Amino acid sequence: MRILPKIVGDRATLQCQLPITIAFDSEPEPDVAIVKNREDDYASAYPTSADALLVIKVANSSLEYDRTVKLYA
Repeated sequence: MRILPKIVGDRATLQCQLPITIAFDSEPEPDVAIVKNREDDYASAYPTSADALLVIKVANSSLEYDRTVKLYA
């Protein structure tokens, strides 16, 4: 996490545990996301899948829950 901001710089926006709108009823909160820059820094709406450049979800302790309960929720 110390290196990623240096790599991304001003070319994109780095977000941690913030929603990304995938569908009208789906807003996952990945651990880290790199999204396209936007003038308002997403103050008016969450980034969408079209804005996402890289999404990282670490599922260490929640892997079984993510693959079962969350999958069908």
